[in-house]
Amino acid sequence: MRVLSQFKQPLKTGVAAAVSMVAYQALHLSHGYWAVISAVIVMQSNLGRSIGAGVTRLLGTAIGALVATAVLWLGGAHLLTLFVAVTLTMWICSVTPLRESQRLAGVTAAIVMLVRGQSVWRAGAARFFDVALGIVIALAVSLAWPSRARNDLRTSLAATFHDLDSLLALVVACLGQDCDTPAIERGKAQARENSQRNLELAADVEREPGQGDRLLAGLFETSERIREHIFGIDHSARSMARDTLYHQLHEPLQGLFAAAHQAFAVIVAELRDESLPPAPPLRDRVQELENGFADLRRAGAAIPFPTEEVIRFYSLFYRSRQLADELSRSLEFANALDHSMRGKPGTPAT
Repeated sequence: MRVLSQFKQPLKTGVAAAVSMVAYQALHLSHGYWAVISAVIVMQSNLGRSIGAGVTRLLGTAIGALVATAVLWLGGAHLLTLFVAVTLTMWICSVTPLRESQRLAGVTAAIVMLVRGQSVWRAGAARFFDVALGIVIALAVSLAWPSRARNDLRTSLAATFHDLDSLLALVVACLGQDCDTPAIERGKAQARENSQRNLELAADVEREPGQGDRLLAGLFETSERIREHIFGIDHSARSMARDTLYHQLHEPLQGLFAAAHQAFAVIVAELRDESLPPAPPLRDRVQELENGFADLRRAGAAIPFPTEEVIRFYSLFYRSRQLADELSRSLEFANALDHSMRGKPGTPAT
């Protein structure tokens, strides 16, 4: 099944290239092979990304054709005008939202400057049409055979929550002075990488026809906040090697982290459409932690300890409490998403 999934993108790109070739031959375009090249460049991994790439590259192509045609008309075709046309085209793209299309725009400008046999303005229009034809065909193939960004984002979020669970386990181990710092740093780097990927996929989802998926968007947002809370817990835990105040909440903290692990497992199972593990007693563990914290405050347990240790203790408590809150929201989003996929009534978090 994975092999078939990996073959889908190359197959779609091949179809777009073949259709472009048929189209330019049917239209008797003398340099229509640029339509094939454009179709291959524009075809992306999902529909939303193809739409984004197609629109920006179409605009970039228009800029390249227009700039090169104007330069050719004003100065003729030689080494200096080729340099000016390509440089100016790519500079315009680089200072506008068309940065991703600057290479194709530069190629278009070069084509207009190098291909002879037509009037200047007609040559520019023809080159724009060649490239635009490939872009339109690539988008048409994406629409007819879509790979939805929603599915990609859902898969990516499942991996994200799995990795955050692993990172939390490493961070919590630091409280017991079993701190694997290199592994934690690798986990944090992976979390940042996942975040960037999810951000790009969320943008792809918004480009696809129809309304954006607010449940997946909600899971993306909670995963971002969970990541920051885990980073905060890591900052506190690494400084607490000699601290003892937090030991007075050792059991409720460990109970909360165990429930968090269960919550992560449920969220990942929901996103992967797998059989669900038992529901985590997250709210019960949060209540136990809050009760223990309240008892310590009433007893003035923090008074004998240095201010810095008390601050670290409070930071650990509040970060852990906020982590639990975000996991609870994530569970609600994941449950509502699962119900929506199965056609069942579900109530998303607000």
